[in-house]
Amino acid sequence: MRRSRRVSALLLPGLLVAAVLATASPARLPAAGYPYRTSLPMLARDAPAVVAPGTWGGGQVTMQVTASGATIEFSCAHATIDEPLVLDSARRFDASGVFVREHGGPIREDETPDAHPARFTGAVDGETMSLTIVLADDGSRVGTYVLVHGEPGRPVKCL
Repeated sequence: MRRSRRVSALLLPGLLVAAVLATASPARLPAAGYPYRTSLPMLARDAPAVVAPGTWGGGQVTMQVTASGATIEFSCAHATIDEPLVLDSARRFDASGVFVREHGGPIREDETPDAHPARFTGAVDGETMSLTIVLADDGSRVGTYVLVHGEPGRPVKCL
């Protein structure tokens, strides 16, 4: 009997602590003791959603998305976006960059690229992106493209 009382006396405080911790809300747990429960969800919740990095392609367009922007290859053109592609709550983005028209034949050493400031707008739905490009200097629309994450586009360069 004495032995069982001693064992009970030793186990009871541990069982009480375990019961309290099992029913405690993660928000009430001390941050020093449980940093993985209090800091990680806040980071994930506070971080803005961005377009998934990697290759997005479709038709004659290939887009390489990184954390800092994107590069896009078209048949007879290319473009750069030098800012992150941040998604709003409707999973849309709006970024600025440069669109450069290319041409067939040799490029002269003193040739000035046909570069134009541009707006790149679109939306992401799962693994599919719609991308619209409008030149900022004259308002002309380059086009709208449908791209798929992980798919290579097939741009054919000007000859």
